[in-house]
Amino acid sequence: MSDGTERIVIMLIGCLFVGLAGSVLSAFWYRATRGAWPDKDSLIVFAKIFFGIGMFGVVVFLLIRYG
Repeated sequence: MSDGTERIVIMLIGCLFVGLAGSVLSAFWYRATRGAWPDKDSLIVFAKIFFGIGMFGVVVFLLIRYG
């Protein structure tokens, strides 16, 4: 695997981790503060927020790397 491909794969794995970890932690935070598990719509909003942050990281990485 070339150096550029390896860096992109590492960045994608890192951003996937940001999305998953942020979504799970926000669900636990919701449980701790509200006393009930979040409903399906809240979980979708959490996932959109944190996977969006991860995707923003990928876009910025690609712009810096190849822009």
